[in-house]
Amino acid sequence: MDKNALHPIYGIVYMPFWKTNIFFYILIALGVVFIAFFVFFFVSRIPKNKKKSTYEVALQELSEIEKLLYEDNIFGKTFYFRLTWIFKRYLHDRYGFDVYGKTDKELLFYLESSGLSTDLVHDIQVIFEGSSFIKFAKGEVVLDRMKKDLKASKEFIHKTMVLNEKKK
Repeated sequence: MDKNALHPIYGIVYMPFWKTNIFFYILIALGVVFIAFFVFFFVSRIPKNKKKSTYEVALQELSEIEKLLYEDNIFGKTFYFRLTWIFKRYLHDRYGFDVYGKTDKELLFYLESSGLSTDLVHDIQVIFEGSSFIKFAKGEVVLDRMKKDLKASKEFIHKTMVLNEKKK
């Protein structure tokens, strides 16, 4: 053998590492891990729709009406339509009462016969007492009356919320 001759580094048959089966399997495993990471990353970034409880939704809507009451001088007719709609939705979601197609008087009669506490029915009756006149007769509404009814509405929601927590 000649001392000055170049000796081959590899054997006679050489296969590059990127053509081996092991490299192919490692590449597939890394691809799966990479895809799983991105799926997890994007799924975790999707906001979770935490369902609010009925009283939280009602209080939020009452707060929106309160903002309109103090900022935009909402008309009495609009105020009481929204207030009664919030009550109907709250009573339907909270107690399962079928109150959507009922007028204010029908609603109060239905609540009296539904087994709801007489104190709670009286609270709703006080709030709805002037709303029919205001909604349909274009009556002038005193801002103080609207504030009082809004406050009473919030108190009603808090009363029923506390009663619900005591039962649990």
